[in-house]
Amino acid sequence: MGKVFYTVADTHFGDVVVLRFRNREKRRFDDVNEMNRVLLKVWKEITSDGSVIFVGDMARDESPFPWLKRLPRNLSSFIMGNHDRINGHHPKVMFANFYRIRFNGKTHKFAFIHNPRQFNRNQNGHILVHGHIHNHKDYPFWNGKKRWANVAADRTAGLPVPLTLLAHLDQLKHPTVYSLWDLDPKLLRLHYMSKAQQYVVDCAIERFK
Repeated sequence: MGKVFYTVADTHFGDVVVLRFRNREKRRFDDVNEMNRVLLKVWKEITSDGSVIFVGDMARDESPFPWLKRLPRNLSSFIMGNHDRINGHHPKVMFANFYRIRFNGKTHKFAFIHNPRQFNRNQNGHILVHGHIHNHKDYPFWNGKKRWANVAADRTAGLPVPLTLLAHLDQLKHPTVYSLWDLDPKLLRLHYMSKAQQYVVDCAIERFK
């Protein structure tokens, strides 16, 4: 098996505005420190076997680099979000990016951009992976018709999502799914394969569901 790629967006570490938003439906976090601790722990424990494509808004209107220092050094690329403040050139930071993976004998192409409304080109066979629109009903976790994936932490329970899961949904022509936790648990276990990962997934989903 090749390298595992994971993707997530909109962690908003340290963001009390997003904390209030996340606690609106139910009290998911006691305070911003707990939110930071939980999301950092989930990132570390899920992605230990692979690399991460981050799709923007790591924090609110501040540099993401202090937060990246608290995470494993497994960042593959960092897609800029509207709240990321980055000065100067950094080789892993970009406005958009493209990846390919092999899954079940087929090549799957992915395009990554923070704000899907800024994706003004033909998809050309790519699955579009985005964030920015945290949990608007028109931007579900998986849009089967458009082949779009909203990997904002609010739609994934903070879980970095394996690209193989998105490729699998595409191969299955899976219908639209509002949140990651609406998927069949058996399908999730095919892509979060270790017992440790599955425990983290179950705990994260219980918190957000």
